[in-house]
Amino acid sequence: MTASDGARLYVEEQGRPDAGLTLVFVHGFCMTADAWAFQRRDLADLGRTLCYDQRAHGRSGPSDAEHCTIRQLADDLRHVPSLLERLRWRGSAVSRQLTRRIGFGAGPVPEPVVDALETMVTSTPIPVVGAFLPTLLDHDRLAAAAALRAVPTLLLVGDADLMTPIEHSRVLAEALPEAELAVERGAGHALILERPRAVSARLRDLVNRAVPSQPARTGRCQHSTKPENSVPSPRR
Repeated sequence: MTASDGARLYVEEQGRPDAGLTLVFVHGFCMTADAWAFQRRDLADLGRTLCYDQRAHGRSGPSDAEHCTIRQLADDLRHVPSLLERLRWRGSAVSRQLTRRIGFGAGPVPEPVVDALETMVTSTPIPVVGAFLPTLLDHDRLAAAAALRAVPTLLLVGDADLMTPIEHSRVLAEALPEAELAVERGAGHALILERPRAVSARLRDLVNRAVPSQPARTGRCQHSTKPENSVPSPRR
């Protein structure tokens, strides 16, 4: 699809367009829609699912820095030495170590899952990282959270998250007393990849709370012999 400023966005849709419920999955910084592969698989029975790559991420087109809300840092980063790109180059020892340390908790994580996260992160160009960082750091999350006071809300976090520590979620929970705060013990930042079954179950509960007029959907995840975060086959 084409955004209002002309940027092209990659979108994936699954399920009937006239389904009574549509789940929209929005990925995080330096990731792609593929980050939601487990949840889209597990929750497909709920209705239609839609996800997309954020502008300048993944398969979406590039975006002018002014439409990433900042200019200066992107200009600065254009002058950084190619060394930075080499250090984060996909498959390097440094890149993989950082992905494993920052993305996940201390527990075992299948190597293909680490590979998947590393691929998403290292595929995001450095200028894009720089263009979005200031707005992420400057964004007043508490002010924005006020809009969710009357909306069924789930705050799901791993207590080993190095990027967004659990204290941040507790502050948001205080601002949203009706929200559910769920903590995954030992999990890191890439919670949707590290604990896919737990995330899918919590999202299913959230949907059932948000749409009380519809029968509760119990659903079943088809994981009989595979580990919970075995990587699904690529979508085509």
